[in-house]
Amino acid sequence: MAILGSIRKRGIFLILVIGLALFAFVVGDIFNRGGGPTSQTLATINGEEVSMESFSREVDQVERQYGNISSTRAANIVWDRKVRQAVLSEQFDELGIDLGKDGLFQTLASNPGFSQDPRFSTGGQFDQEKFTEWIADLKQNDPNTFAIWESQEDGIINSARERLYFNLIKAGSGATIKEGELEYRMENDKADIKYVQIPYQSILDSTIVVSDSEIEQYINDHEDQFEVEASRDMQYVFFSEEPSDDDFSAAKEVLAKLAEDRVEYNDVSKLSDTLPGLKNAANYAEFINNNSDIKFEDKFKFEEQLSVAEKEELLSLSVNEVKGPYKDGKYFKLSKLIAIEEVPDSVKTAHIIIPFQGSLAADAQTTLTKEAAKSKIDSIFRLVRNNKDKFAEVADSINTDGTKGKGGDIGWMKYSQINDENFDRDFSDFMYFGNKGDIDVVETKFGYHIIRVDDQKDVKKGYKFATLAQEVIPSENTSNDIFAEATKFEIASGKGVVFADVAKESNYNVRQARNIKALDENLPGLSNQRSIVKWAFEEDAEIGDVKRFNVPGGYAVVQLTAKQAEGIAGPESVKARVLPILRKQKKAAQIIEKYKGETTITGLSSASGQVARTAIDLSMKTPTLSGVGREPKVVGAAFGLDLGQSSGLIEGDNGVFMVELTKLEKAPDLDNYVTFANTVRNQRQGKVNTAVYNALKEAADIEDNRKDFY
Repeated sequence: MAILGSIRKRGIFLILVIGLALFAFVVGDIFNRGGGPTSQTLATINGEEVSMESFSREVDQVERQYGNISSTRAANIVWDRKVRQAVLSEQFDELGIDLGKDGLFQTLASNPGFSQDPRFSTGGQFDQEKFTEWIADLKQNDPNTFAIWESQEDGIINSARERLYFNLIKAGSGATIKEGELEYRMENDKADIKYVQIPYQSILDSTIVVSDSEIEQYINDHEDQFEVEASRDMQYVFFSEEPSDDDFSAAKEVLAKLAEDRVEYNDVSKLSDTLPGLKNAANYAEFINNNSDIKFEDKFKFEEQLSVAEKEELLSLSVNEVKGPYKDGKYFKLSKLIAIEEVPDSVKTAHIIIPFQGSLAADAQTTLTKEAAKSKIDSIFRLVRNNKDKFAEVADSINTDGTKGKGGDIGWMKYSQINDENFDRDFSDFMYFGNKGDIDVVETKFGYHIIRVDDQKDVKKGYKFATLAQEVIPSENTSNDIFAEATKFEIASGKGVVFADVAKESNYNVRQARNIKALDENLPGLSNQRSIVKWAFEEDAEIGDVKRFNVPGGYAVVQLTAKQAEGIAGPESVKARVLPILRKQKKAAQIIEKYKGETTITGLSSASGQVARTAIDLSMKTPTLSGVGREPKVVGAAFGLDLGQSSGLIEGDNGVFMVELTKLEKAPDLDNYVTFANTVRNQRQGKVNTAVYNALKEAADIEDNRKDFY
C-alpha cells in the first residue's frame, strides 16, 4: 500500500515522464525509419530530387507493362529513364530547345501510329482538330486513359527534343577534305616489310618479379582505368531441399494405388463406392486431370520426344495396357497407352477462311451470321475444290490473315510444334490425320475454312498416352532435416573459423560470388537473391560475417569475404589484370637492353635466334601481322621508314620488333576525297548520341540511394 500511495503522490510527475517517453519513442521511430522528407528522396540528379513516391508509381507501371519482371529490374529501367531525362532536359532548357504545340502536332502527323489511325485522320491525313477533340473527351470522360496519354505525350516530346538536340551536334561533327584524304591513305597505301619478333614468351614469367608497390604505383598512374563501383565478394554453400529416398518410396506407394480400382466410403450416401483406377477409367482424360500434376495432352508423341525413362518403360506396351509407377526425373508416373497411329511430322497446307459473328477471327467489319458464313463457304468450295488457281485467287481476295497475298498458303507446319493453345484442334486434326490432296470445309473457333492438304512428309509412328504424373516433393521431416543441416553449418562457420574448412569436413561444395554490385539481384547459381545482396551492403556487415537465407529450393549459408568501396580499385582486386601488363613491360625492357646494339634485321635475327619474316600489303587501317596479331606501333613505324631502312627496337603488343621497309606502294591521288570525308563524318555522327549522353551523365552530380529502397 505504501508503494501505491507513493505513486499517487507522484502522479503528475509520472504522467510527464510517460508522455516524454512516448514522444521520444515516436520521434525515434520516425528517425529510425527515416520518416522526414529526406528519407523519401530516392536520389538527386544535378540538384533535382527524385521522390520515392513518384518513382514507385513509375516502377509499378513498368512492372505491369513488362509482366514477369522483378521490382529491382523495373526500378533500374525507370532509373535509366530518369537520369537520361534529367541530364538531357537541362541541356534542352539551356539551349531553349522546345517542341511547342505546333511541333507536337507535326511529330504526331509524321508518326504512322497516329496519322493512319482513322480516329485522327481525314482523307488519309492527320487531322489536328479530330485529335484535339479526342484528347478533350478523354480528359473529361476517361481520366485513366488520359493519364496514360499524358505519359505518352511526355515521351513523344522528349524523343523529339532529343532528336533535335543530337541533330544540332551532328551538324557540327563533320570532316574536312584533308581528313578524307588521310582516311583514304590509311586504307589504301600498302607496305611490305621484313621483321624480326622476339616474343615475350621467350622469357619465363617466373623470372620476372613484380612487387606490390609497383602494382600500386601503376594503379595510381592510371586511376581512370581502375575506377570501380562499390562491390562485395561472397562465398556460400547451397542446401538443396530435395526429396529423400523415403519421400520417393511414399510417393510411389500412393501412385500405385491409383492404377487399380479402390473402394472409398461416401459420407453423403453412407455407402462404399468403387472408384475406377487408371486401368479401368472410362474417361481417362478426366481421371488424369483430376489426379495428375501434369494435365492430359490429347496428342501423339514421336519416339524422339519421349524421355529416356518413357522410352524404356512404354514403347513395348500394347494399347490399353498400363505401366508404372516408374520414376521420370522428379516425377513418379503411371502411363496407359491409348493409341498408336502413323502421323506425318510435317504438313503443307493452304486455306480460305470466312469468319462469322462470334468467331475468333471476327472483327468490327464482320457481319455474317454463322449460317450465312456456312452458305458462303459452301458456294466457294464448289468453285475452288478442283481449281488451285481459283483457290489462290479467292484466298488472296478474302483472307485477312498472314496468308493473304500467298494464295492462302500456310506453308509447312510440324506436328510436334502444334498444341491446343496455338492452333485449333479441328484444323490440325484435318491436316495431320487426313491424306495428301484432301480438301474440305472445316469449322473451327476462328470461322469456316476450306483446308487443302498439299503435302505431308516424315510419316512415322506416333504414341498417345494417358500419363498420371505426381511430383515428388520433400516431406516435412525431410525439410526439417535439411533446415537443421543448414543451421548447423551456419553456426559452425562463425567468425574465427575457416568457412571452406568447415564445408570440406562435410563434403559441401563452396561456391563463389565475386564483384557483386549494390544494385545487383542475381548471384551465380542462385539467380534472383536481392536480400543477400542487401545484407552484404549493410553498414554493419563485416568481412567474415555468416548468415543463412531461405532461397528457392532450399537454403544458402553465405559468408561475406571482401568489401570494395567506390573509387579506385585496391591492388589485390586488380592484381590479375595489372600483373601481365607490368611483366610485359619488364620483359620488353630486358629484351631492348639485351639487343640495343643491333641495328639491322640480319644482326638481330642472328643474335636472338629468331627467324626474319615478311609481311605484305599492310595498311595502317588494319595494322595486323599474320600469325602474330594486331601491332599498330610496328605497322605505323614501317610507314615512317625510307625504303630499305630498318627501325630501332619497337615495344609491340606481342613482343619486341625490328622492321625493315621493303616496299611502299602509295595509292594513286584522287581528284577529290569527298567520299572518304563523308565516311569519316558518318562514323563520327554515328557515335554522337551515345558519346554525348555518356559524357553528360559522367559530368552530372548524381546521388543514387536506390539500394536503400530496392
